[in-house]
Order: sequence, then C-alpha cells, then structure tokens
Amino acid sequence: YWFAYTAEKDAEYSFATNGTLKHVNYSPGVELKVQENVYRVGEGETIYVCVTGTEATNTFTITSNDIVDGDYCDRPIYFELGESIHIKGRGLDNFHAFTAQGDGFAIFHSVNWTVQFRNECGGARLNPHMTFVDGDDVKYTYKLPVSAGQSYIVEVTAVSEDITISTGFESAVSGDVCATA
Repeated sequence: YWFAYTAEKDAEYSFATNGTLKHVNYSPGVELKVQENVYRVGEGETIYVCVTGTEATNTFTITSNDIVDGDYCDRPIYFELGESIHIKGRGLDNFHAFTAQGDGFAIFHSVNWTVQFRNECGGARLNPHMTFVDGDDVKYTYKLPVSAGQSYIVEVTAVSEDITISTGFESAVSGDVCATA
C-alpha cells in the first residue's frame, strides 16, 4: 500500500509500521538525514511511503520532530568570531555561520576534525590556509580570508564526540586579502 503525506511544517519525519517499509519516494527538496528513516520534509512537500503486509493488521505511524539548529546548512547556529563553537557529538555534520566584522582572517583551532567553509549553502568550498601540529592530538588551525559584511558557513563533518572549536579574528594589513589590496 502506498501512503502519501504532505508536511504541515518544515520538520524531520520518520515512519513506523508493523508491515515492511518497502519504498520511500519524495519530491525534490526533501533531504534524507544520515540516520536511517529520518527525512527532512518542507512545509507543503509530499512524501510517499510504500508498506507491505497483511491488509487487516497493517498500521502506519508518522512521527515528526522539529528541526534542530545546526543540523542543516540552511539552519546554522550563528556565532561571533572570538567565541568558541561547542558541538554535541551525534555522528552528524554540524553547521554554523558568522558575518565578518572587518577585512582580515577568521581563525579556527580544532582537534582531529574536518572543517569546511562556504559563502552559501551548496556553494563552492573556500580554501583557507591550514596548518597542523602532530602530537598526542593533531591540532588544526584554519586561517580563512574574510571580507567585512560577508557571511560564511562553517561545516564540521560527522562529529561523533563533544568538541569545542575556538575562533578568532586577525586584522589584515594592506594587500593581505583582496578587500584591502
């Protein structure tokens, strides 16, 4: 049997049945979360679910959970440079964002985690200067050229334990970044 569900709000939806969940089809824009059987469905979008089993005993349940800020690129957690980013380890990518207050470099210190930067969701990755110190823990330092008033997305991939990333700002001298050249 096929069930169609049109979302009443932007949320994460999961499906349960005493039959067999055979297929889940969804329209463009619906995102499958890393966890099995969790789908982000936008308000007004429809998701289709095929369940097999005995007709008389088949039950089907839809559960929705509010979107958690930081779980998706379009719902980042905002911070100011100079603040630390605290991430709870849940095995998922985490998204944060900041707006540069001046021309210079955003500095990020991280231990054993991959950090990626973009100007917008789905945009090309930015390439900061990265250094690392090998020791008991590998410590990464990212130095990202930034321009005053420009917003940036910070993605920390697949965090499975609680971590803290310290951030800072370094002013540019004339010619250091394109905005001051």
